[in-house]
Amino acid sequence: MSTIFQDITDALNAGVLAVFPTTPIAWENILYDPIPDTPYVRPTVIVHRSIPEGLGPSGLIRHSGVLQVSLYYPLGEGMLDMLTAGDVVASALKRGTDLISGSAVVRVESVARAMVLYDKAWAHLPITITWVCFATA
Repeated sequence: MSTIFQDITDALNAGVLAVFPTTPIAWENILYDPIPDTPYVRPTVIVHRSIPEGLGPSGLIRHSGVLQVSLYYPLGEGMLDMLTAGDVVASALKRGTDLISGSAVVRVESVARAMVLYDKAWAHLPITITWVCFATA
């Protein structure tokens, strides 16, 4: 049985953990209750497409997608710390970075930030990382 989706997710999550070793992380499908006034990170792995690149049942498959690293900072504390964290993500997971787990070598293609979103207690800065991984079926 192939474990490519697990390997891709593990590689990307390891990259996030390397950037934020001491920051609370709200992992996918794990309940997380934010600590008031404490920044935290929420990574989300999205597999966008899996396209055959080779012929036959064992041909190469190009998996691609997005890792969204959502940075949450207490509302009303300014932008400097949040933007600095975004820059740390962009520097650590820059274009060409390879993240490896199991059979997956996941290569970062680009990093970009989106506009800041606000709710009652948090400012949320999404950092979007596009990635690609070539694997056999």
